[in-house]
Amino acid sequence: MAWTEEAVGPTTTDGTEQTLATKTTNGTYVFDINTKNMVNNDTIEIRIKTKIDASDSSDVAYFATYANVQAEPKKYSVAIPIANGEIIVTLKRTSGTDRSYRWTLKRQ
Repeated sequence: MAWTEEAVGPTTTDGTEQTLATKTTNGTYVFDINTKNMVNNDTIEIRIKTKIDASDSSDVAYFATYANVQAEPKKYSVAIPIANGEIIVTLKRTSGTDRSYRWTLKRQ
């Protein structure tokens, strides 16, 4: 089965938790982000929140934090299955300078 880009961007951080994508289509999702613009003293957090079904609340299913220059700038989340639920991806800068990050949310 082929992968479909569900959401794509560059996003420039602003120090708040920014929602990059919210999707409800059934499938398996993978988020990827390019951190090549990071320098020492920069820290970002990525959260992927999910709902089991429409009556559930959104809770963190995946969390990653990255700091400083990244030797391997391409980052991928684990595969997250969604069936009759929801996936929300957020990005937050917690230290350093606001920077632009290219990212995609793919679904299979």
